[in-house]
This record gives sequence, C-alpha cells and structure tokens, in this order.
Amino acid sequence: MRRTLLIVDDVRTNLLILKEILKKDYRLIEAENGKEAMTILRKSNEEISAVLLDIFMPVKNGFEVISEMRADHKTAYIPIIVTTAASDNDSEVKALRLGANDYITKPYDPTIILQRVRNMIHMSESSAAVNAYQRDRLTGLYNRNAFIEKTSAIIQKKEPGSYVMGCFDIDNFKVINDLYGTEKGDDVLRYIAQICQAGFQQTEGILCHMDADRFAACYPKEYMGSAFLTEFIEKAAALDGSIPPVSFRIGRYVIDDLSLSVSAMYDRASLARMSVKDRYDKHIAVFDESMRDTLLSEQKIISEMSSALKSGQFEVWFQPQYNHLSEELIGAEALVR
Repeated sequence: MRRTLLIVDDVRTNLLILKEILKKDYRLIEAENGKEAMTILRKSNEEISAVLLDIFMPVKNGFEVISEMRADHKTAYIPIIVTTAASDNDSEVKALRLGANDYITKPYDPTIILQRVRNMIHMSESSAAVNAYQRDRLTGLYNRNAFIEKTSAIIQKKEPGSYVMGCFDIDNFKVINDLYGTEKGDDVLRYIAQICQAGFQQTEGILCHMDADRFAACYPKEYMGSAFLTEFIEKAAALDGSIPPVSFRIGRYVIDDLSLSVSAMYDRASLARMSVKDRYDKHIAVFDESMRDTLLSEQKIISEMSSALKSGQFEVWFQPQYNHLSEELIGAEALVR
C-alpha cells in the first residue's frame, strides 16, 4: 500500500521538486502554508504517514505547525521532516526541540530524501505497533498493563518510601455523560489526561488511564501534595469552559513496601480514594493500615452472611410506626440484627 505524505511549502518550485522526487513511491498532498496544513491534518490525520515541512511561510510558519501538531493527540504521532537551507542550523535545532523528527537540507538530494522518508515512516510504524499494545486508545496514556510493567521497573531501583502511587476519579462523571452525551464525556477524559500528563511528565512520573473515569499515577514522593502538581490538577478540573468544572477524589499510597505487586499498591491508593468518596469536607486521603483493617473487617462480615443466614443467626426486630395526628399504628420498620 502506498503511504501518503503531506508536503508543506509556500514556494511553488520547492513543492514541484519534492513532488517529482516522491511521486513514484508515495501518494502526495500539498499545502502552501501552515494554516492550510493544519486543516488537512485535522481532517486526514489517520491517512498521513509523514509531513515534509518548510519553516518560513506566511499565515502560519513551520514552528507553529510543529507545536500545534505535538499538542494535539490526533497528530502528535505523525513524523515531521523539516526542510531547511543548508546554512540554517539555528532553525534546525529549534525545530528538533519543538518535536520535529528529522530534517533535509536544500538543495535536495533525491537519494537522501527518499531514504530518510522511508526510514522515518518505518520507525513511526514500528513505534505505533508498540503504542497500540501499551497505550489507551481514548486518551493516549499508558493502559493498565503497560503502567504496571513500567511502574515495577521504576520502583525496583528506588528506596522504600521515595515514590507514591496515586489514583483519582471524577465526581459524578455519569452525570456528564447523561447531560452532555458520551462524546463530550470522552472529550473531558482526553482533556484531563492531556493536562495531567504534562504535569506528571515534569516530575519524571507516569500517568495511566485505568478504566472509565479512573486514572493512576506513580511519581516521586517529593511532589506529593506539592503546589506544582496541584496547579495541573486544578487546571484539569476546571476543564475548558464548555461545561462546568469537575472535582476529583484522590487517594495516595506511599510505596514503603516494595514486596507488594503494583496492583496491590494501586488497591491501597484506591482504598484511600474510596475513604473520601462520599465526603464533602475532604477530597484527598493517604492510605494507612486502618483503611485496610476496615476493609478486611467488612469483607469478613460479608463472607459470613450467607452461612449466618442459613443457620438462623439473624433476628428480625419490628419498630412500630404511628400516625402522629391520630396516634394509630400504621406500619413497622424491619431491622435485622
């Protein structure tokens, strides 16, 4: 199958030269400026295998295109090959820092161009195959399995107590789906993922979309409760203004027992989160053993209920109910002890 390339250049001669070099091996789409390129990319991102991008153009330059592509989850994965003048090292460096993958210099060498495009597409498709295995399709974050694998690799090299397992979910997320539709609900999840990912990446931590509206993160303890992460979390909760802000319930577990599985660490953070689930005065909790003891006690009671019921250990007590005006008995409330 022939791959599709987007060539972006405001100089017609450059476009024609690149088209002549590439037309035999690729399907080509062209744009004369960055604005036109972004319009094409947003409509056809799934079919474009790579972008050949000039830097200096009217309306919207190449630097702006790179920044916009890398900020949008729909285009962030598409390889960008910058076309520059041979002497313009500063532009090359800036483009690479913004997220360009490679560059080719003018005058164009057909052999070099074809090989670099071929190499870049191969690398991108190989990476995409790995990402398909590791990434959540909705948000682009790590999925549960990849998160467990990568968290395990991180913490096994660290001292006990130096990292935190965190988890959070969105209060009343079902209401968002009911009021605004599931498509808007998905947009909310993607927005929250994008903002929080930017924060956790800067802590050298990792973020994961577990399922539904639940997220998990592993990051250095020094950032637990920090103003830095709080700023990103508050920005994520504020959303983009299209619907009212949301609130999160957050649970944390300081990873002081490295013998636990990552799943068990997440369960402890989740226990902390559940401890504040229905509270109005508190949204964040840190795991302690009393939470685990409470859960075990509740589970013990639940597991014994069936046998207790069969052996007649429950007693039913009836609490009478009266009409306060007539003082007549009108019913009873049944209590089981």
